[in-house]
Amino acid sequence: MTRRHRDLWGFALTVAGLASAVAHADTVVTHAWVRATVPGQDATAAYMEIRSDRDTALVGGRSSIAGHVALHEMQKDRNMMMMRPIDKLVIAAGHTVAIGAQSNHLMLEDLKRQIQVGDKVALVLIFVDTDGTRHEVGVDAVARELAAQDSPHGQ
Repeated sequence: MTRRHRDLWGFALTVAGLASAVAHADTVVTHAWVRATVPGQDATAAYMEIRSDRDTALVGGRSSIAGHVALHEMQKDRNMMMMRPIDKLVIAAGHTVAIGAQSNHLMLEDLKRQIQVGDKVALVLIFVDTDGTRHEVGVDAVARELAAQDSPHGQ
C-alpha cells in the first residue's frame, strides 16, 4: 500500500467515525447523578434525564466502578414499592425520560469501592434504535448524599 493509499484509508476511517458519532449525537443525557455509599455497600443507583431525537431504547450500561449495571423499575405491589429488573427503557423521539429515585433507574452492582459525595462516576449507557442500530453515550454522574432526592434539573 502506498503512502497516498494509507492516507486516503486513514481519512476514510476518520470520516466514517465522525459520521457514526454525528448519527448518535441526538441522544442526550443530562443531570446524571448517583447516590453516595457507606463503607461495605455493594450497590447504588444512578439517575438522569435522557432525550433523543429518534425512537430508541436504553438497554444497559457499564461502569469501571461496578461489576454490573442493570435497569430497574419501581412498581407498587399490594401497597408496597417493589424493584424489579427490566430489559429496556423506551425513549420516544422528541421526549425526555426522567430516570429517578421513585421510578426507573440504573443499579450499579458489585461496586469496587465506596462512592463518596462529590465523586464523579463514569457511565456508558447502551442504546438500541428501532432499526437495530446500537450506540453508546458516555456520561459522568456526580455522587450526591445518601438522602438526596430527585429535583428539577438534578439540583
